Amino acid sequence: MTGEPGGAAERLRRDVTAVVQEDLGQAKAEVLATIRRAGLASAALAASGVCATLALASAHQALLRTVERFLPRHHAACALTATYATAAATLACYARSHARAAGHSSREALDALAEE
Repeated sequence: MTGEPGGAAERLRRDVTAVVQEDLGQAKAEVLATIRRAGLASAALAASGVCATLALASAHQALLRTVERFLPRHHAACALTATYATAAATLACYARSHARAAGHSSREALDALAEE
């Protein structure tokens, strides 16, 4: 009788170890699959950024050639530069004002939660 409880405990230890090792193996496989998918997604995102940059460069060249039909080359380049700078400044001001508004809204929501 004294040998049986030790044998049962040993079987239980082996069974628990096997279950834990199996669960860890499955978790490791899931993590590796997720990492692979994330890596592929990151590569696709980087490639899309490169393609978008090339598309913008092509669009700029097409626009520059069109403007050069009406203005001398250096005037056309200056006109596009001024247009791009104006658009960038306008978008930056828009983004700043909306970011500030979002910050104020977040602060107000946190204050309201703190009061409750």
